[in-house]
Amino acid sequence: EEECLIECRLFHALHYEYAKRYFPQGAKEN
Repeated sequence: EEECLIECRLFHALHYEYAKRYFPQGAKEN
């Protein structure tokens, strides 16, 4: 379960970086 949590956090981190770079307005809201 811990490994899944780590991968989930990594996935969300990468998604956040992508959103922050290409959709700065959306990233600020979230």
